[in-house]
Amino acid sequence: MEPNNEIPTSASLEIVLRELEKETSVVHLCARGARYATIRSLFEGGVVLAKVREINKHFHGERKASKTRGGTLYTETPVNRMHSSLIVAMYRRMVKSGMSDLEIYIKVHEEYAATSPGEILYDIDELIRLLRALVMGSIWSDRCPKCNSLVVMQTSERAAHSCCPMCSPRKTGKSKSPRPEVFLPPQDEIESIAGAIAKSKRMAIELVLAGARPQEVDALVPGQEAYARALWPRLLGRRAPQGSHTFNQSYYIETIERRRQTSYLVKKFKQLRVKGFSGASLLLVLYRDYLQVYGSIPEPMNFSRIRFIVQLAATDELKQTKCECCRGTYIILKDEIPGDQTCPICRMINSQQRKQQGEDARQVNQLQVRDDGRIACPLPGDSKRRRIQEKSERNLAF
Repeated sequence: MEPNNEIPTSASLEIVLRELEKETSVVHLCARGARYATIRSLFEGGVVLAKVREINKHFHGERKASKTRGGTLYTETPVNRMHSSLIVAMYRRMVKSGMSDLEIYIKVHEEYAATSPGEILYDIDELIRLLRALVMGSIWSDRCPKCNSLVVMQTSERAAHSCCPMCSPRKTGKSKSPRPEVFLPPQDEIESIAGAIAKSKRMAIELVLAGARPQEVDALVPGQEAYARALWPRLLGRRAPQGSHTFNQSYYIETIERRRQTSYLVKKFKQLRVKGFSGASLLLVLYRDYLQVYGSIPEPMNFSRIRFIVQLAATDELKQTKCECCRGTYIILKDEIPGDQTCPICRMINSQQRKQQGEDARQVNQLQVRDDGRIACPLPGDSKRRRIQEKSERNLAF
């Protein structure tokens, strides 16, 4: 696979990040009792049923969602009307904050659960239907002229003072709708699950932007292979590569430059591991550091090759050794014999020295002076012999 130097467009990346925020919101909705139909209506159908079931199963087990209760639920009893009025008051206060409707729904239900008088009567699904009914006009609210409290009423009800649960507590009719138990997980558990999902998705996005294959993303972030495969054309503009790697160990020592880059990467990898980095975060930091140092060379190594270097270094297939000549550290394979023929620094110095000697010899061969001071003519085959010599110097043996 060719090195990936493409930069994703800000628009495509922004869309992916917005979808990630949507996934976090779905977790909050499912945890608070939202039904699939309500979630679909909030996201205009862009939600997978299997994903909603998976999140619901985590929070609620095999417990099925209760049946939807009618619109008269919110004003059937003074207690219901009191809870409905409290929710509407919170909603009107938060509308002015500039948050989106979904953020307002979640925030209102969170505040309602924390300040509810008595037990929680409404899950977030019923709260959303209440607020939507208020916006559409099928339910309205007014201030009680006696106590100035907000009162939620049906469209057929007109006098706020006669419906006020504070001023008219005598109306204690029983609710006609069966009241299911509202189960609300602890807030820290909801935040923990939402944070874990968002962290996995963000790590998959960063790995894809670095050029990681879907199989590599799944190995580093389990369960994200399909998501990474879908991200490739959206962020990188092409399909994800198929098949397995065709890498071998000899690739990293074929040239002086590759051995030098590999030595740098193994040394940096060990430093990061000492600092506590591991897994995907270690590879991303290592790859970004490599691009800062070697990103300007004609053919830098891609993410998959660097990950293979880490695997070789972790299994001692690549070892660090010190050159006795220049005292520098470099990388050798497990079955290689250390020496100046493998040290990239010594090889580079020797190559430059031989190149300089070849240039000096070429100048001497071009103008050979005899002992008597006469200039000798070049012999036949001199140019061919020089070409063979230059070729052998370029292809130094290990």
